[in-house]
Amino acid sequence: MEFNTNGLSPNDTLRYWSATVLKRMEVERTAPSDKPFQARLRRSLARNGEFWDHYSDLLYVERSRERCARDGGEEIYIGLIVDGCSNLEFGDRRFALRPGDIYIVDFSQPIRAEWLPHRELGLLINRRHAIDILGDRAKMRSGEIFRARSSFTTLFASHLRLLAAEAPRLAQAEQSDVIEVAIQLALLLLRTDPLAPPRLEGAAFMAAARRQISERLSEPDLSPDDLAAALGCSRATLYRHFEREGAGVVETIRDSRLESVKELLSAEPSASISDLAFRCGFLDQSSFNKMFKRRFGAAPSQFRDPTLGTRSRSA
Repeated sequence: MEFNTNGLSPNDTLRYWSATVLKRMEVERTAPSDKPFQARLRRSLARNGEFWDHYSDLLYVERSRERCARDGGEEIYIGLIVDGCSNLEFGDRRFALRPGDIYIVDFSQPIRAEWLPHRELGLLINRRHAIDILGDRAKMRSGEIFRARSSFTTLFASHLRLLAAEAPRLAQAEQSDVIEVAIQLALLLLRTDPLAPPRLEGAAFMAAARRQISERLSEPDLSPDDLAAALGCSRATLYRHFEREGAGVVETIRDSRLESVKELLSAEPSASISDLAFRCGFLDQSSFNKMFKRRFGAAPSQFRDPTLGTRSRSA
């Protein structure tokens, strides 16, 4: 099920979005702009909740105490910021959300949000179902942010990303079953402590680091600082773990991008090389070509040439 603002007149887009998607919130304002407000929601239903894949332009929204008292707030929302940033207010607590953050909203409680242009994946869980499993603990988690990347939060985020990619290919009954698994993971997440320091060491730490790199190759600006934040450690700790493996952080990110392009050259022979490079985080085609040839001993185009010798392919 999909909702979007495509094809609507500029005067109707925000009104439509408020009535169909933001029914739990009140729109305060949007940013002044010459472009009409744009948004999209892909929504999949399950027995105990819903899965959302959502994009929105800049929007200011609020859920007041009066609104909470009026409609009760029967859901708990757990969201993962994929792209962009946003700001949330829970009473006197303010949070700046960035990509990779997981946050919790109990719609029985007030909230204000400044949604910057962003994409997020989330689960809207029946509040009664959560309370039946977690008891009063479910009522106490609203406004909490999971920033430390433990193995479990990384697993949960990866499950949401995979669900977003594969859900359109599944039958409705299959979608429901997979969403129920995600809901169970979310409720397990609610049993853990947010902002807890990660306990990953050695091989487990490096596996989590490489998984983060692999999942974020499309981000051209992915940096050691971003990676450290995603793993919940300092920059120094990140570099220390990589040095133990005889690897550099920046070099590992670059080489992972190049290896991914190399694999895609064979997997997607009809796709343009520039498109594959862009999808793996390379913005400058000339620099990419030089790095690729330095790494593998041949130009990207030669990897699609059946006459290329095995020496270059195995480089």
